[in-house]
Amino acid sequence: MNGRSRIGLIAVVVAGVTLASATTGAAQDIQVVTLDEAVDMARHVNPAIIQAEGQLDNAGAAKRQAMGAWLPSLSLSSGYSTQPGREVLDPTTNTLVTPTTSSANGSVGASLVIFNGFRRTAENRSARKSSKECLVLLARPYRGLMVSDFSVERY
Repeated sequence: MNGRSRIGLIAVVVAGVTLASATTGAAQDIQVVTLDEAVDMARHVNPAIIQAEGQLDNAGAAKRQAMGAWLPSLSLSSGYSTQPGREVLDPTTNTLVTPTTSSANGSVGASLVIFNGFRRTAENRSARKSSKECLVLLARPYRGLMVSDFSVERY
């Protein structure tokens, strides 16, 4: 194959790849979606909705923490140790042996707060109120998303 044939072949391959990518790109630019799909796609990128969902997650965690304050506290611990002793002569075998001392321990503890000045009750109320406020904050962007972000064209 001479130089001109090689250049011509390269030009044809480059033109084919360019044409294929151009037609593929044009086909990918047009996407038909339903209104529900469009709302769902917008919900995943709307910063107000993402922020409100994060606040709702935090409020749920605060509610679980406030409920956990009513539960008893339980703790467990254990330990094991060995300590080698001094070498001594075993009279039956006439050899030096090293005795070891082993010890193990464990403990269990539990506690329950009986009264703390109604702090737990106030924390529960605050967590429930915060959760309700987050639901309202989450509803606002959804309402705005449904009304203002999309214009529906009829064909």
